[in-house]
Amino acid sequence: MKNVLIIGGNSDIGFSLGQQFTKFGYNLILASKNLSNLEHKKKLIETNFKYKCDVYKFDVENDDILSLFDKIDRDIDTIIFSNGYFERPEINSYKIININYLSIVKICEDLVNNNKIENLKNIIILSSVAGDRGKKNNSIYSSAKAGLTAYANGLNQRLHKKKVNVMNVKIGWVKTKMTSNLNLPFLLCASKDDVAKTIYKSHLKNKTNIYVPAYWKLIMFVYKLIPNFIFKILN
Repeated sequence: MKNVLIIGGNSDIGFSLGQQFTKFGYNLILASKNLSNLEHKKKLIETNFKYKCDVYKFDVENDDILSLFDKIDRDIDTIIFSNGYFERPEINSYKIININYLSIVKICEDLVNNNKIENLKNIIILSSVAGDRGKKNNSIYSSAKAGLTAYANGLNQRLHKKKVNVMNVKIGWVKTKMTSNLNLPFLLCASKDDVAKTIYKSHLKNKTNIYVPAYWKLIMFVYKLIPNFIFKILN
């Protein structure tokens, strides 16, 4: 039986991914700062899917991934990073950078440098289309996601010989708690379950870089072609 660990298991997309993996025979390990919410999700998983679900309190800003691995008594096949933080206006800049970028880099480096990836097959990193081009309204968030994408691509090259695939997922607008206070175009907002299905299917194909939904690849291609003097006016 395979086991998937989701860092940020309380996020909407993270939990939808957990359910998707569970449908196809994975045991689930959820880690997040709010343990009481995880306990509720654990009951849903074990009731609806009859598979094992373990939950652990884990704060990506302060807790040690090696200590978490010492508590987990199962070999992990897949790690998913769905932790994220967004705010507008951007006030807590270090928190944005730390949660969206630095924490993930630290966790991955600690695991690699301490030989904790011997049973690992997949690392799935949820990034954002925001990292393709910075905007004045979310320049800190965009830069964190841009750095995360670059790190994911480099990590994939580093772990290739160890047969660990690192998939970087650039996600567009999705209907979640994080975007609930934003006035987003309805037609361009995907559901978290559809996003989870696409990510699961893509990981089976060992893809390394994907846009979800796929139409964001074209949108961002055009977006990056806009001349800077026009882009500054639009933003």
